[in-house]
Amino acid sequence: MAEWPAEWPVSCPSWLERTIIPRVMRKKPDRDQIHRLREDKKSLYNKITELQKQLTVQATAEPAHRPAEEEIDLSTTQNSVYSNREKMLRQSFLISWGGCIATTAIMLYSLKPYI
Repeated sequence: MAEWPAEWPVSCPSWLERTIIPRVMRKKPDRDQIHRLREDKKSLYNKITELQKQLTVQATAEPAHRPAEEEIDLSTTQNSVYSNREKMLRQSFLISWGGCIATTAIMLYSLKPYI
């Protein structure tokens, strides 16, 4: 930790040591360091944009070089998607009708003494 300034008291509460004093005694970066960090930031952003451009070029060039075995058969994937949707539709249909039948049975059972 840094040296105490002469005008500050020698002892202080522990909460003050943990909260306020480290913030006051923190060294601020100089202008050269700020300028260097900004330049580093700009160079990193430039590298990121260059890499993104390279990736887009590779992604557009890659499908032309893909062998025939690796190509995805769209008909099988569409069939599997449709079959999954049909299964979900059947399940929701059965659950809703099951709930309707159960509700009707409960209502008839509760109204049985009055009928």
